[in-house]
Amino acid sequence: HYPYASHANTNYAVGASIIPGIMLTKDTMVYTRLGVQANRFNHTGNAVQFGNQLGLGLQTKISTKWDIRAEYINVSNMANKHDGQLLLGLAYNFDF
Repeated sequence: HYPYASHANTNYAVGASIIPGIMLTKDTMVYTRLGVQANRFNHTGNAVQFGNQLGLGLQTKISTKWDIRAEYINVSNMANKHDGQLLLGLAYNFDF
């Protein structure tokens, strides 16, 4: 429960993650997300809240260039507040 949840807006959020994974098949990977993030909300003045990201996901190839991804991320901040996120997405594979 966030005390300012009804009127809190994020001024900015930045983060970085590593996503190590294990191939289950030649086209499907299960992975974890380990990361950190920083958020600045309009109700905290100049204070920045730091937190971590822990997640588990599955990514599978749907064509030669495209993958589909499903991931659950638990985001927590230093005040021990937790927020779960379920993400679905597409990833494009560039040729280098």
